[in-house]
Amino acid sequence: MRVTGLLQVFLLLTLSALGLAASLPNGRPNPDGLTVRTAPERDYTIGKMGFKGLIGGHYFELNGTIQTGLFCWPVPGQPWGPTYHDDVTDSVQGIRSIYSNLCYFPPGPGVCAPLTCTANTQLMVCNDNNYEIVLECGATLGDMAQAINDNCNNNGLTGGQQFNALNYNLYTDWRNNC
Repeated sequence: MRVTGLLQVFLLLTLSALGLAASLPNGRPNPDGLTVRTAPERDYTIGKMGFKGLIGGHYFELNGTIQTGLFCWPVPGQPWGPTYHDDVTDSVQGIRSIYSNLCYFPPGPGVCAPLTCTANTQLMVCNDNNYEIVLECGATLGDMAQAINDNCNNNGLTGGQQFNALNYNLYTDWRNNC
């Protein structure tokens, strides 16, 4: 019985490898990794993947790929709104003025704290770790805010959320009286 089980595992792995090789161009792995391609013999259309669910305790409805770490307003399921592009620029300059200083954020998951709030523009940092995180205020967080401002500008309005692989994120939001 044990030999039969090992034989089944061997056959499964062999067939899987053959199937993977058959799906790659010329049956050989691509040195750059797997690539998305159309199957013209079947007239398939390439679309976008959708996602609905929780990430770090936050609900998202998204289109794109799993690797996408920047989401621009509007994002269904997120309460934050757009703010003025120039105000985000001012906020980024402000936090970059304390470039190498450290900012501390309380443990989460799902705990958010304001990084800056000026001219009705709030930058929030959310910690999805179960421990306090310490980040370079101007360098790391300034770059994240700048990425949102550069990539999510829509006719002078900016809104977005940037995720970091270390389990925290930064988002921009409109806040009255800040």
